[in-house]
Amino acid sequence: MRQKRRWLTFALSALVILSAAVYLYGGQFRVYLLMNKGRTYWQQGNLDQALLKFNQVLVLHANHPGAIDAIGLVYLTQGDLVRAEIKYEQAVKLGLRPNSRFNHAKLGDMYLARGLYAPAELEFRHSLDLSPRDAGLRLGHALTLHALGKVADAIDDYRQTLSLDPDAKLAQTQLNQARQELERGFVYYIFDRAHSPLARFSILRQGGGQRYYPLLQYAAHLVGYQSAEHGSAGLEKALAPYLPGNAVTLTINADWQRAADRALGWRKGALVALNPQTGEILTVVNHPSYNPNRLDEDWDKIVKNKNQPLKNRATEGLYEPGSIFKIITAAAAHETSLDLKRIFPINCTGGTRYGNTTFWCWKRHGQVESIQSALDTSCNVAMAEVGFALGPDRMYEYANRFGFGAPLTFPFKSELLEWSFPIATSVAPIAKDTRFDQAEFACGLGEGTLISPLHAAMLAAAIANQGKMMAPYFIKEIRNIRGEVLAVGSPQLLRTPITPATAEIVKGYMIDTVKHGIGSRAQVEGVTVAGKTGTTGDSLHGLNGWFICFAPAENPTVAVAVYAEKEGAGMDVATPIAHAFLQDILK
Repeated sequence: MRQKRRWLTFALSALVILSAAVYLYGGQFRVYLLMNKGRTYWQQGNLDQALLKFNQVLVLHANHPGAIDAIGLVYLTQGDLVRAEIKYEQAVKLGLRPNSRFNHAKLGDMYLARGLYAPAELEFRHSLDLSPRDAGLRLGHALTLHALGKVADAIDDYRQTLSLDPDAKLAQTQLNQARQELERGFVYYIFDRAHSPLARFSILRQGGGQRYYPLLQYAAHLVGYQSAEHGSAGLEKALAPYLPGNAVTLTINADWQRAADRALGWRKGALVALNPQTGEILTVVNHPSYNPNRLDEDWDKIVKNKNQPLKNRATEGLYEPGSIFKIITAAAAHETSLDLKRIFPINCTGGTRYGNTTFWCWKRHGQVESIQSALDTSCNVAMAEVGFALGPDRMYEYANRFGFGAPLTFPFKSELLEWSFPIATSVAPIAKDTRFDQAEFACGLGEGTLISPLHAAMLAAAIANQGKMMAPYFIKEIRNIRGEVLAVGSPQLLRTPITPATAEIVKGYMIDTVKHGIGSRAQVEGVTVAGKTGTTGDSLHGLNGWFICFAPAENPTVAVAVYAEKEGAGMDVATPIAHAFLQDILK
């Protein structure tokens, strides 16, 4: 009996121990499962579910440092660095140790490689709390501080890195650079194609953080501004998470920006120049402009200016193209093998009636013998007849071929960087039921046909480039603080609206228009210029002048679009502007 009681006592004790073990280790196993599940959700980007799993761990283990650390990481991934830092500090105080589940050093390096330095700095700092004598972590932290403009602190970290690892060459190189930057008081972070600085960031111990734009008003709409009071615009807005800290090199030429500004003079409008073979934007200037260095002081004056100095007419403005559209009509006629002998000659009396509406030409041209004569004189009546022969569906098709209705983006190769820059989409009307509407469409007239100056330059570039339209881009490359490439711009074929043979024919028309037609004021001595004028609006409200061109016509290196808003006819205003610009840059 005594032996039986002893056995029962032993069994009950064993059961209690087993139950305790199951409770203890079963709970730990559940924590293990929840942590792994939360990590999987975090890796998948399902942050809400990840947060739920980590909080469930805290229900089982209120001060679990790993779960608190993981919650901090979720906050960081959401972009809430303040709450992430609080959780990280709490986890360290509770005894967090380096672990393989969440490798903060690896995450810091990932953010650094992507040029995102605020989260990278927090990850490296947190890693240093866990492993303070790791030279690699110290260097990573130094690089992030350097990129964030905390150059004096970065210098301290570079020195500590070298004391831990005297052979750290990158630390020595960056230390030398940081000392130079601290001595001059600022770092440059946006450059033109020749590496001339376009933006700099103050790094002085007192009053640091101020931005300055050396090119003043000449690149204001492209580079933009960053203001605590008035927000941001241009690249400063589009690349805000990456600026400053990364080196951004543009395709534009600072000297050409000044040349375009001189050519525009006091006139309102825009000038865009492209490399027709690559799509690189070489120049983009808007008038009126503003000095981004005086934005806060001049803000009231700028926003009250009825001429809208803040408006980026070159890429965001949409305007009636007028006769520059006639190169599409001419291209469509040749691409579809239209029998032009059945259309010409045409007698232009200065206008003609379609139904109850008069379709006007800008002057009485009399007998127009050919499509070349129609383009040389920019005869609306003659080009309307070409449009009729093509028909509205074919006209709309060729407008689409040349990019009307297709949203534009600035492409470059990058898996690491996300950005967007506002570009207007040119539009062409689908329905053109009446003869009057069809006549307007063939001549680029009417409220339903709109184009941006950037797209207008692309039209000229497509003719210059044997019928191939390249995608425009103005970011040459972006490099992070280590000199690694984040993004690179490269030539990309956008579309091929016409064959090389058709492009060659239209190029000949455009050359003749400048040599013998109404584009003659674009002539540059020693250079063959191919171009087309355009005029919209009316004498009562003001005429808008266009001129698109490329040069040298034999081997084009630049395609240009000039838009002069309410400044006069294309032949009188836009064409001389193009002449002045080409003469300046092609000297």
